[in-house]
Amino acid sequence: MTFARWSVATATWLIALAAVADTVPFDLQAYRLLAASDRAAGIAQGRAALDAGVFGDDTAGERQLLWYMGGAAVGMPDDVALGEVVLRLQSLGAARSDAVALAYADFLRGARMIDLGDSGEGLATTLRGANRIEESDDPQLRATAASELCRAFSAVDKSDQALAHCRRYTSIVRPLGDSAVIARAEYLEAVVLSRLDRPAEAIPLWQSARERFLARGLGVLADRAAGALASDLISVGRGDDALALARVAERAGRDGGNPISTYFAQGVAARALLALGRGEEGASEVATAIEGTRALNQPTVLAELLSVQVQLAEAAGDAALAQRAQAEIESLSTEPISDAQGATIAMLEQRYVAREQALRIRELEQQNEHKAVALEQSRAEAQRRAEALRDQRLILVLAVLGCVALVVALASMLLLWRSQRRVAAGLRAHAYRDALTGLDNRRALFEAIDAVLATPDAATAGHCLILVDVDRFKAINDRGGHPFGDQVLVGIAGALRAVAGTRAQVCRLGGEEFALLCPRLGIDAACALAEAARDAVRALRFDLDGGVETVSVSLGVAPLDRCASPDATTWMQCADRALYEAKSGGRDRVVVAAEPALP
Repeated sequence: MTFARWSVATATWLIALAAVADTVPFDLQAYRLLAASDRAAGIAQGRAALDAGVFGDDTAGERQLLWYMGGAAVGMPDDVALGEVVLRLQSLGAARSDAVALAYADFLRGARMIDLGDSGEGLATTLRGANRIEESDDPQLRATAASELCRAFSAVDKSDQALAHCRRYTSIVRPLGDSAVIARAEYLEAVVLSRLDRPAEAIPLWQSARERFLARGLGVLADRAAGALASDLISVGRGDDALALARVAERAGRDGGNPISTYFAQGVAARALLALGRGEEGASEVATAIEGTRALNQPTVLAELLSVQVQLAEAAGDAALAQRAQAEIESLSTEPISDAQGATIAMLEQRYVAREQALRIRELEQQNEHKAVALEQSRAEAQRRAEALRDQRLILVLAVLGCVALVVALASMLLLWRSQRRVAAGLRAHAYRDALTGLDNRRALFEAIDAVLATPDAATAGHCLILVDVDRFKAINDRGGHPFGDQVLVGIAGALRAVAGTRAQVCRLGGEEFALLCPRLGIDAACALAEAARDAVRALRFDLDGGVETVSVSLGVAPLDRCASPDATTWMQCADRALYEAKSGGRDRVVVAAEPALP
């Protein structure tokens, strides 16, 4: 929906609300709200605090201030201040081995890259930040990672993925009880729902977020939320209400010295005026906003304002203006995400999601442990009651009734305990299994590789790794659609499993890429296995629209003893280079990794 992208951009003023301040003499709680509501003042006060050295050796406090200050710098935008913040965070991370500081730096850099149109690198950088803190089970850090992924995926038009991260963020922060942070979670989820053209679901969340901000005395943030709410009200035919709220947001932006918020609100007001039949006023409104935005280096916001100008020009019959605005929009188009960036993003997100699933499994296991203790205590209590009954025969009837009730309770708890054990087991299996093909997934492969490399004779045991990539898979999807592409992947998975037998562990890495881990197989047998796999796939036949489709694969074989060092990353890179040679050499072939050059 129009202006939903703007809502993502303006959501950077809420970055500071994504974490809870540490207790230090400097009032970080007050500062995070200042940085979120008055960016320029937040940047100035942050610089003053850093120059004065108020944190001393308190690395955690300095890191939090930099995070809040960076959020204000992204929202301004103030690239000089952002550069200072990122450099300080990276220095903290390097000097103190502080993964959180490095993650914060990645989140801020990723947000700004996306704002500047570099969607692929910006999203990948944000995912790298999330994975830097993957070992932490701190709910506040998990919430920060989930919120940044929600915002980033939404900003690059991946709304379905964004919604999953937004809802994970909401589920983490609600138990923490901070109403301002909950409001931010509702705001981000509403952004994504709006982009998915689901205003009926987005509007209640906008309203709830606004009410929470007002309850906390954060009027500036509430007024900005009003501008986002106004955009969806236009979609449901409430133009008058939308115009009133847009004016509220516009005044708040001017009073707070936040030009992006001001121009955003003017754009919404222009759409509302068009919906109310006052297109001439709307055209003047959006023209003013466009001129102001050109000076801010915010191509995403400018493109959205220009799209409103196109609508107004077309409604007024001004074809020349519409054409000029459309041409400028096309000149501002963001760089598409390349195949390489897409693969990196998929790998990083899969790693992050797998970690979240593992944490959820651990939480369920802990809950089961608590229930087991409670069950044991209940059993002990039942035994005590049974012994007491022998001494209280005069109240036999009441005692029998009590025992019946207790047995029912015990049975219910036992059934619940067993049910949750089944759920935990299912989640554990899901974390290691590819849902489409039934093969082991990337996580299972890397754990198996670690086990192989841990053996004392790993370097000389003849271990081999084979990477398999389906040739021209995009063309297959284009011809037959994604369901047909899935059918092809399932068929290839079956062929690889049948050829490998017990000689290799077959895994799906993601997309159209597979891997065969061959412990102690030796290079000759591994090459023979690769050729057999290639032939098996080549022999597959798939029906499509009355015709027969065939597929082929390229394979890269990497013996461990041909890698520069015996670690998982180098081994994968070695196999990937061999696969690349197979691809660039014409596809449908097997290439073995070359021996490393002698020093």
